[in-house]
Amino acid sequence: MARSSVELVSYGWDPIDRQGLILGYKAAKKIPENTVFEVAHKCRAQHLDAVEARFSETHKALMAPRLMAAVQRCLEGKNIPVTGREKNPSDLLAVVPKGQIMDLLDCVHQNANNLYPGVPIEFP
Repeated sequence: MARSSVELVSYGWDPIDRQGLILGYKAAKKIPENTVFEVAHKCRAQHLDAVEARFSETHKALMAPRLMAAVQRCLEGKNIPVTGREKNPSDLLAVVPKGQIMDLLDCVHQNANNLYPGVPIEFP
């Protein structure tokens, strides 16, 4: 990557499920965006994808505890009952009624942005 003038930006483990790293890539100098994407894709494929896949096979998805607690409080504030036993995104999706999925998305994104400012979060 250094030869291509593309820098890796690591945001750490994904707080949504803690099964993958959140990585970004930026150009150290003016190069086309598609070149940055190609370099990033090649790097991930060669060095990270297999590691992340193996990690997720051997570790259960677990939302960061502070984020889960904040999401549960947010859902309760929207009169969406939670059990308090939710541990991961699948658990949340299972307890939230289908008609209130947008409320779940709002709770996750709002609290993730508050707890992890500047970190690009994807859910679901």
